[in-house]
Amino acid sequence: MRLRIRRPARDDINSAFDWYDGQDAEAGARFAAEVAHVIERIASNPQQFPVVHRDVQRALLRHFPYAVYFCVYASRIEVIAVPHQRQAPGLWKARM
Repeated sequence: MRLRIRRPARDDINSAFDWYDGQDAEAGARFAAEVAHVIERIASNPQQFPVVHRDVQRALLRHFPYAVYFCVYASRIEVIAVPHQRQAPGLWKARM
């Protein structure tokens, strides 16, 4: 199944990476690696993550306060948002 990261979600990831990288280059690298790991898990088995609203599912990052919100369609998975869970928890709803 093909996985697509929508532009706004990619911007979420890049903004968070830039912030962590500005704090500490190692933190930026750890954030990027964790996002990549979660995206790989979503691509390999999206059903392991809970549905949070209709067809939207959520995968939490383990060591950072971010979540990956995505939808599964017949032939693809689309990542719609990667918001900070304390600063913009409802961001994904606006992107539906």
